[in-house]
Amino acid sequence: KNLILKEFVSNKVPHGQLFVGPEGSGQLPMALAFATYLFCLNRLDGDACGKCNSCAKMLKINHPDLHIFYPTIKTEAIEKVSKSKRCFPDFQKSILTNPYLNLSDWSRALGEGNKSGSIRVRDVIEIINISNLRSYEGNYKLFIIWCANTINEAASNKLLKIIEEPKPNTIFIF
Repeated sequence: KNLILKEFVSNKVPHGQLFVGPEGSGQLPMALAFATYLFCLNRLDGDACGKCNSCAKMLKINHPDLHIFYPTIKTEAIEKVSKSKRCFPDFQKSILTNPYLNLSDWSRALGEGNKSGSIRVRDVIEIINISNLRSYEGNYKLFIIWCANTINEAASNKLLKIIEEPKPNTIFIF
């Protein structure tokens, strides 16, 4: 947290960040806390105010400049819509219930038996489309790519360019 705050104060927030640690150690809650701080309209000393309009949206995980992508199960032969966007209400409910959600709990919540989820090309196309737009309310667009290790090869190749050359004030957290 202190490193992230130091980077923010010095106006040197990296556009790509990797939050790693053992399962359950709080990577997703830290990413959400950073997003809340980033979007907060009345930052306090080292923390978000928790009361402004942006903080209220972040507490519900529905800020318009926060975009979360995560593993889903492929159910159609050809996906025309990002499943991360289509299934977001279920994921949102799961992380509001348990911000320390892990991949096996999420897989069980998907209810697709032994199938493992992944982040696919259709999700990355959505990331690229959103990244080309201006931020809606905040100064930043923030993408959280949860369980990034599940990105399939075709999707990771497509994502590489946008990570290497992001639009200004665009941040990716893996």
